[in-house]
Amino acid sequence: MENQNTKTRRYFHETQLPEILLAIGSDLLTGCMTDFSDDELRIYCSLESNLYIGQIVDALYFKQTDENYCLERLRVQRIRKNELTEQLSVSLLLLNTDQIERFQNILKKMTLLTQQNTKGVFELKTFPWFPGSAHYSERAIEKRQEWLEKTTGIHIDALNESVFFPPSLSGNIENYIGAVQIPVGIAGPIKINGMYANGYIPVPIATTEGALVSSITRGAMATNMAGGIDVQVVKQQMVRAPAFFCEDIHGAVNLEKWIYEHQMEITKEAEKMSSVAKLIQIIPFLFGDTLHLKFHFRTGDASGQNMTTACTWAACEWIVSKIQEDPYIKYQNYIIDGNLAGDKKVTAQNFLMGRGVTVTGTCFVSGQILRDVLRITADDYIKNFQAGEVAGLKSGMVGHNINFANVIAGVFTATGQDIASVHESSCGILKARKQEDGILFTVYLPSLTIGTIGGGTGLPTQKESLKIMGCYGQRQLFRFAEIIASSCLALDLSTGAAVTAQEFVSAHERLGRNRNHNQLTKSELNIAFFNSLFTSREVVSFEALDFSENEGLVSHLTSKSNEGITGLFKYELTTKTQTPSTLDPSEEKIKAVLKLKASHKEAIRAASMVIKLSGEDVLPGYFETYHAVFGFDNCDEREMAFYTQAPLSIKQFCPQLLGARQEPQRQVFALLLEDVTTYLHPKSSNDASIWNSFRIQTVVSDLAKVHSVYWNNYEAIPQTMKVKPFLERFDSSATILLKEALKFNAQNHPHLISVELHQKLAYFLDNFDRHLDTMNGYHKTLIHNDCNARNIGVREEGEKARLILFDWELAAYHNPQRDLIELLASVLPASASKAEFITWVDYYLQALSRETQTTFDRELFLKVLEINAYECALIRLNLYLLVHNIMKLEYIDQLYGNVIRFGIEA
Repeated sequence: MENQNTKTRRYFHETQLPEILLAIGSDLLTGCMTDFSDDELRIYCSLESNLYIGQIVDALYFKQTDENYCLERLRVQRIRKNELTEQLSVSLLLLNTDQIERFQNILKKMTLLTQQNTKGVFELKTFPWFPGSAHYSERAIEKRQEWLEKTTGIHIDALNESVFFPPSLSGNIENYIGAVQIPVGIAGPIKINGMYANGYIPVPIATTEGALVSSITRGAMATNMAGGIDVQVVKQQMVRAPAFFCEDIHGAVNLEKWIYEHQMEITKEAEKMSSVAKLIQIIPFLFGDTLHLKFHFRTGDASGQNMTTACTWAACEWIVSKIQEDPYIKYQNYIIDGNLAGDKKVTAQNFLMGRGVTVTGTCFVSGQILRDVLRITADDYIKNFQAGEVAGLKSGMVGHNINFANVIAGVFTATGQDIASVHESSCGILKARKQEDGILFTVYLPSLTIGTIGGGTGLPTQKESLKIMGCYGQRQLFRFAEIIASSCLALDLSTGAAVTAQEFVSAHERLGRNRNHNQLTKSELNIAFFNSLFTSREVVSFEALDFSENEGLVSHLTSKSNEGITGLFKYELTTKTQTPSTLDPSEEKIKAVLKLKASHKEAIRAASMVIKLSGEDVLPGYFETYHAVFGFDNCDEREMAFYTQAPLSIKQFCPQLLGARQEPQRQVFALLLEDVTTYLHPKSSNDASIWNSFRIQTVVSDLAKVHSVYWNNYEAIPQTMKVKPFLERFDSSATILLKEALKFNAQNHPHLISVELHQKLAYFLDNFDRHLDTMNGYHKTLIHNDCNARNIGVREEGEKARLILFDWELAAYHNPQRDLIELLASVLPASASKAEFITWVDYYLQALSRETQTTFDRELFLKVLEINAYECALIRLNLYLLVHNIMKLEYIDQLYGNVIRFGIEA
């Protein structure tokens, strides 16, 4: 019998359990595999199964119903109920060696599937090797790339785009296949008052971390206003530490004495290897039969790691030649690095003694600069800083700073430094000390392992980055150190201020530079404010009423993030007439809704906040570049102008405007509207049951009347309404944003976006320019562009009924089908058929034909309707789904599902 102790059992991570399908007779059971051993595997499946011990399972499929992923005739070995998951844990026995071998092959295939790579071979264990100068030849590079493609199935394309001349890379890289590109931004310029760096200096930062360059620049702005950063290099040294082994402790003691007696000769031998390196001192450390030697060198403008290794090796070889026959030393052997140098490690030794360049700098920032530039007070910053110091001590931090590593990594990557040395180089001290009404900031970096010659500094892009700072070549090392230290101070000042101002954790606030802090506050909502809105009546008192908000997209976003007061508020106002002819003015109570709009910049920032909080890396940057496609630009002024300048033929379908007030400099956009809440159905956006045929008929026919007003007449729309044609605000390169959003949403909402739908929508985006031409060539008019159940109502008075449309901030000049698809998708239930949808489309088409005196080609109308459904899903609803990740929109399943069913699916 096989020894059970020789078996191994492997477990899958709980987040990556392979899915399985179990076939037993005519029954099919789904579940997942949790672990396996040499001849047994364990699965979870539902409690409803009728499995029993000893039963033979006909087939077990892994991940997919494919015979290549199938095991047949397994025996049920054990069955246990998992009380936590309420599932059955079933052990299945592999009955023979053929089954075991087949299972191992399936496991290999499944591993390839998890890597999303099924083309690679992965059995090729060696890659092409070329000796000497041929190592960097074009043929060698091509052969390595061919080997990689054959092995992994990945074709080298982007990596092959490089500015490097491969033969010049000898000493920098081996087995060269290409180059990685990292974005480089310019921070600063930073005003530096140093011995070697003096003036305003731009600093190249290579990074993929958003807001880093901006944060350094913001800190530089503050220190520049403060007169600049005073900085001083303290010292420079590079340490190498070999270890010598003797037969016993006595031999090691004798070797230590010998080293002390021969330091001058050792120094001479070490310096023979370099015209630059100068050996400062040798410090022994005796540990039993082992003697560690710390060689301290000056290395000129090079970081000196390779240089000092060569010099130390020469010294050690000379020492060995002199001591190997000494009977008292009893030498055995040595190693070139005994791990005492602290190379590429955060150590107390490096922190205390320094390794590389040691530099310090200070800057006094006044209270006024702290307030005006960083929006903080000195007391608040110091309070938080002291808390951080205590936390640093408690966590065992070596030194104390906020994020020196961001500057070090960014500068090192841009300038060809040894990136692994970021570890030791980032260890340092930031100190903030209250002084007068401001703060004196001090930085100390003891171990900057840097160079301005040698290593990767001579490579083309790296050399350019050094030249930008005036730091390439001889006698520039200390200038480079002063610039890095100054940049660290600027970044930590900015980051600490962002934390203090509570800007660091809020993506919305991180984008909120130069925010308006004079926005409308709740205390200003008084009688004087309401009287500034009215023109014909005087408000004598008011009372706030409870109000279940029914906000549109923009209001929904900004009311959760805006610094001033925004949103919808319901009041009962007591008013009296102001006309001189009225001798005894009577009071009248008016119920009204006050809409306090956020600025369009606030709407864009709020949407960006939501996208950043999703945790996705690429989307926020794309959104900042292409956000215009969502139509937020000028949404504040657009709605204000709409309510004051739209014609009566449209206003009859809107809440009556009672008053308005606009102060762009304070971001005050206030609309006082009649209270139509009794005609609204705020919960209908996720429950379409209230939308009976009469109400749908009303809104559809009245929507046709709205669309008829500016029918194919863009020039008639007042310019102050800032309504743009769709084509003008859509940059075709914005499809990259829409594709990334679609990809993210498909991963997070697979119940809404299937693999097939994802492919269909992506294909549409690939051909978006052609569809734009179709939309642009069709009838256009003023559309609401946010026409869903959250923004519409029905004014029912007796037997009469009329559409109510509000939230006109996203109004656009576009195909009328854009409003129609969103409207019907939100008022028809998820159970509605495509035929029912088409019935209402035809009803609208008849009404539109009647109102516009236009004869329509029904087939073409439906084709453009389909394109608008795609546009709605890919632009508006793509954004809705991103918002849904954070704010949980209850109506999204019905709205998205209906747009897809009615407009896109056959």
